[in-house]
Amino acid sequence: MISEGLSPKEIEIENLFCKLGYFTRSHIQVFPIDLKNSASDIDVFAVKLSPYLKPDLKLIEVKEGYGTATSLFQLYGFKSYFQASQAYLVAQRMHNTTREISKSLGIDVFTFDRLKSLVASEVEWMEQKKRTIIELDISHMKKIAEYLAAVKSLNEELFWAYHYTWLITDPYKKFNDLQRLFSKTGNLVTDEKTNDFEAISWFKRELFCLALLSAAYIASDCIDLENDKLFQYIENRFYNIGGSKEGKLKVKEGIEKLSEQIEQLSKGMVKVPPVHVIQTYVPNLVKLVGLLIKNAPYVQSYLTVDNNIFRADLKRENRNLTTFASSDAQYRIIRETNNLMLKIMYEGNPVEMTFKDFV
Repeated sequence: MISEGLSPKEIEIENLFCKLGYFTRSHIQVFPIDLKNSASDIDVFAVKLSPYLKPDLKLIEVKEGYGTATSLFQLYGFKSYFQASQAYLVAQRMHNTTREISKSLGIDVFTFDRLKSLVASEVEWMEQKKRTIIELDISHMKKIAEYLAAVKSLNEELFWAYHYTWLITDPYKKFNDLQRLFSKTGNLVTDEKTNDFEAISWFKRELFCLALLSAAYIASDCIDLENDKLFQYIENRFYNIGGSKEGKLKVKEGIEKLSEQIEQLSKGMVKVPPVHVIQTYVPNLVKLVGLLIKNAPYVQSYLTVDNNIFRADLKRENRNLTTFASSDAQYRIIRETNNLMLKIMYEGNPVEMTFKDFV
């Protein structure tokens, strides 16, 4: 079950990194697509982008009791796979053997009290900036588990595909898969008074936030490019998702020739729609990436603002962008960023009012 292994300590550590200005997620169930009944999990995922959009990714394994060597080796695997900046094992108590092995693996080990004392001054400094942080508790983790179970009952393929996206490290492919999953939610019809409707609303917000993070990773990859090179570079990356650019262009050329023949034979009575071999949202994504690069020093604050809106909605608190934006200037740029994101996610379809908190 998705809710197995939920720990109050996971959300405690996630809240701690939230206070430190990280974009966070906890209790991430990772299901290899061919082994659906076998899951690993990332206890806490925390990422902060530098003013130059360089990701500082931290992965944290949380244990209520002793930290063990087995936990270290699993964490080391995740750290290597995701190329994390740092990995922490945080536990109530720590064996000396675990401490020794951790040094060889390059993983930091802390007790809960020790970690909190080390970051206390940084947390205090962040609190002095008077930024609103929405804290969650174990009940909200259970609510997320319920929502994911509802998504699974509505569309099992959507459920598994979502979990699989956590294994994707290429931000272009990840963005594409998240947008595709988002578009599929439009086919799920639910009554507004049911838990299923709440689950899908949460799911769409989750996909929105994760896609925005992927867009920030794409911007990080493109930050050294001149503006006139941006479109061609991103277009080529999307051309090569799921096959080579050359192969896709040959298919496009063949279909267009066939379309011309159909139109000629029908004397213009039959109009064949244009062929798209890459996603039609790419031009808007290029605009979004350009906007993120232009505002690179502030992108992390945009992510944390949207993440706090997401967390507030989970708590059913009536909060929106105006609540969390620190100034009119920040409000305008986050609104512009989110509007572009929504255009991409909805692909030209009307933006639903369920996202009014993000715009």
